Amino acid sequence: MIYHGSDKLFRNFDPFTTHLTTFGIPLSKFVSSFFTVSQFAGGALLFLGLFTRPALVCIVLTVFSAVVEALFFVNYDPFSRKGELAFTYTIISFALLVSGPGLYSLDHYLSRFKQTEEHDEHL
Repeated sequence: MIYHGSDKLFRNFDPFTTHLTTFGIPLSKFVSSFFTVSQFAGGALLFLGLFTRPALVCIVLTVFSAVVEALFFVNYDPFSRKGELAFTYTIISFALLVSGPGLYSLDHYLSRFKQTEEHDEHL
């Protein structure tokens, strides 16, 4: 996710915007910006385990849009190479969204720190 987002973010995401415009997507500049930031920032946050669920919501939307693109706009085959890979990423991202951050994530560490702080306040 970080790789694909950084390619668009730090180079030029105008080709991506044009790509979305050819499909007739309204507000393609906004949509391409959202997907680009979702890929880069969402991937970075997921890597760190910070704000895991909000990041995964954005990632799920981004990769699911690739499934929709493969299914309805490109070749009408969800099991094409692009569609199958995007569908796999969607399932993995959704599974991570449901399971939440793990024991070694910053989210888990911060929640433990917050619980300790609240426990200390009650004493």
